[in-house]
Amino acid sequence: MHHSVFLRAAFLFLVTTLTGAADAQGVLELPSVLRDMPRVGSMCKNDRLPDLEEPGKAIAARRVQAACVLRVSEIADFLQKKEPAVIDAGNEAEFSQFHISNAMRLDAASLRTRGHLRNKAILLVGDGKADRRLYEVCSELRSRGFRSVQVMAGGMTAYLAQGLPVNGQRPPSAAELAHIDASQAWAQSQFPESIVLVAKGSVLAEVLPRVQPIASVTPSSVRSAVERQRKQRGERLVNVVLAVEAPFDEETFLKYSRAVAPVPLLIYAGGSGPMKAFLAAQQTVWSNHQRGPRQPRCG
Repeated sequence: MHHSVFLRAAFLFLVTTLTGAADAQGVLELPSVLRDMPRVGSMCKNDRLPDLEEPGKAIAARRVQAACVLRVSEIADFLQKKEPAVIDAGNEAEFSQFHISNAMRLDAASLRTRGHLRNKAILLVGDGKADRRLYEVCSELRSRGFRSVQVMAGGMTAYLAQGLPVNGQRPPSAAELAHIDASQAWAQSQFPESIVLVAKGSVLAEVLPRVQPIASVTPSSVRSAVERQRKQRGERLVNVVLAVEAPFDEETFLKYSRAVAPVPLLIYAGGSGPMKAFLAAQQTVWSNHQRGPRQPRCG
C-alpha cells in the first residue's frame, strides 16, 4: 500500500515538474497523455471535451467519407479479399445470437491499438441504427495509416434484409430489427448522411427536426424521394428513415426496402406522442446542463 502511495506521489511530481518546465521554456513537447491532463489542484475543465448537443438543433458533424461506405450488395466481393477483418461493433448480446461468419466482436475505437490490422481490409459492422460513430472511427483510422477501412452501410439490419447468411441462432426478422424508437429516430434526424421521410400533414413533421415531407407513403414516392437525395449526396447517403403510422410486417418492410435499395431502410412507427415525450426529457437534460455548477475561471 505504501509502495502505491509513493508511486502516485512520484507521478504527480513528474507531471507538475514537466508541465512547469514546458511553460517556462516553451521548448519541451509533452506526450499527449500528459499534455491533456490538468495540473495538480486545477479545477478547470478540459476544453477538448465535446459539449452536449441541444435537442432539436442539427448537429454540425463531420461529413462521412465516401470511401468509408460499403453497401451490403458489395459484401461478397469484400469477403473475397485476402484475410478480411470483419469487426462487429454492435450489441454484444446480439453478436452472441447472430453474426457474420468469422466476424470479431470488438469496440471499433479499440482498433487504434491493433497495429497488426493496419494492412488488412477492415469492415466495421454495427446495428445500422447508431452507426454514426463508426464512420467517425473509419475516418480516424484512415488518417492514422490504416490501409483499408470501411463501414457496412445499414449494419446487420441491412444485411439481414438481403437474406444473407449468419452464424449462430435464428436471428430476428429484418422488419423487427429495422424498427427504431423515438431516441433512435431523433438521432438519425441529426445525422447529415441520413434522411427522414414523413407524409405531408403528419404531426411528426412539426415535431421531428430535419424531416422531408412526401406526398404519400408508397414505395414509388419513397423511392423518388431517396433518388433525389442520392443525386445530391451520392454515396454519402447511408440510410433512410420512414416515419409511418403503424409498424410494418415483414412483407411490407421488404417491399419498401427493395424500393430504396441500395440505401438501407429504417422504420419509425412510434407516433408523435413518444417523440414529444423524448424531446421534452432531452430538453430538461439540456437545461440542467446549461444551469450546471459554475466552473472556476481557468488560466
